[in-house]
Amino acid sequence: MNIGLLIGGLFGAGMCLVFLWLRDRKMTLIKRVDPYLRIPNTSHSYAELVAPSGLLGFISQFVGPWYRDVIRWVQRVTGGNDALRDRLVRAGSPTSPTEFRSQQVLWGIGGLVVGLVLAVPLVMTGRLPTAAALVLTVISSISAALARDWKLSQAIAKREAALATQLPTITELLALAVGAGESPLGALERVTRRTQGELSSELKRLVADVHAGSSMDAALKQLARRSQVPSLVRFADAIAVAVERGTPLAQVLHDQARDSREEARRKLMEISGRKEITMLVPVVFFILPITVLFAIYPGLTVLRGGL
Repeated sequence: MNIGLLIGGLFGAGMCLVFLWLRDRKMTLIKRVDPYLRIPNTSHSYAELVAPSGLLGFISQFVGPWYRDVIRWVQRVTGGNDALRDRLVRAGSPTSPTEFRSQQVLWGIGGLVVGLVLAVPLVMTGRLPTAAALVLTVISSISAALARDWKLSQAIAKREAALATQLPTITELLALAVGAGESPLGALERVTRRTQGELSSELKRLVADVHAGSSMDAALKQLARRSQVPSLVRFADAIAVAVERGTPLAQVLHDQARDSREEARRKLMEISGRKEITMLVPVVFFILPITVLFAIYPGLTVLRGGL
């Protein structure tokens, strides 16, 4: 059985090498135009200068096409780059969609290696069938790739929670600055210089966009698009409408701070309600059966003794 597994693995690796070699022979546009792209004052082509040499060059040429195909397959399965780009922006990550897909592939390869490390000794000792070992390896690889996506979702949830938590305080500070006579942009600059956190970073980016030539309305819309937090979207829309129509901005900011606190209070009530139901689980499944057992056990003992 062990020899058959080894032969099958070698045969599969050989077939993969043959497939990659046949695909590499296919004429592409880069291969066609490369002989005509000579760098001035050199005798090398563009591809020769860009491609690494030595063992690293061999590994990149061998693994590169397969790696790019895996990334494209992951993109087709998990969706387009636009939705992923929006999620990365919401998480505040500077990573591009291509880099994130590469990380997913690397995580999947790491999960594959872990699965092989766990499965091969079990198969060699006969404790696990070969089919089950293959399933374990595939599940380990897929789980690792999904774990990277789950980590991004957790980062988004954590950042949006921080934005919603910091919004009432920042809004009150802005209301005080505007009430003292500051302009909207001046109030934003003053508050961002004296605060820290996720929302402060977003407001600093808004101020930078305005200084770069963007209008206040466009910068506020970009802020709402980047965050997608409902309370922050309402905050941006309210400031944009107040600036456009000349509404007293201080009162608008006070109203937004009050609404943000009310929404935070409602969320706390919802969380407490869910926690209350969760707390009933140990009561129903652990404490209540023990209490019933203590109540009926003496009676059962008496009945058994009487019989």
